[in-house]
Amino acid sequence: MHHDRDFAAYMVARWPALVRTLVLLGCGQPHAEEVVQRSLSRCYLDWRRVRESDDIDVQVYRSVLDTLARDSRDRADMTDTADDGPEPDRTDAELVRDALLEALDGLDDQRRRVVVLRYAAGLDERQVGDLLELQVEVVEVTLADALERLDMPAVWGASR
Repeated sequence: MHHDRDFAAYMVARWPALVRTLVLLGCGQPHAEEVVQRSLSRCYLDWRRVRESDDIDVQVYRSVLDTLARDSRDRADMTDTADDGPEPDRTDAELVRDALLEALDGLDDQRRRVVVLRYAAGLDERQVGDLLELQVEVVEVTLADALERLDMPAVWGASR
């Protein structure tokens, strides 16, 4: 019973960050939610081992990224491309999000993952390194380089 409560508390606390991480990595919202749901289901089945690991977040994000990688081999395009007609008025937050996604599209996969895992997922450099199997120094250099490449003033200026 404690096992279920513990997992449920973790899931509720981390769900938004997990989904947001995948969206920023290029997934459409529905696909991101599906990937997170399947990943958390796998983690639940093995929760005792995940819980006893050195870093629960690294284990869960590894499951999420592995599920995403499996999906990307099966899908030609991870983003939603359906044309739903004219675009409705968008909020400032949506404009900034879209500008951020466009800026992130300009990064290679490794830089994008490092930035998203560090800032959107809230993992520290050691956790990002563990997850991506990189030395902390490589994470730090990659992060600094990626941040130089991102045009953040343009992202923040995307709002009205």
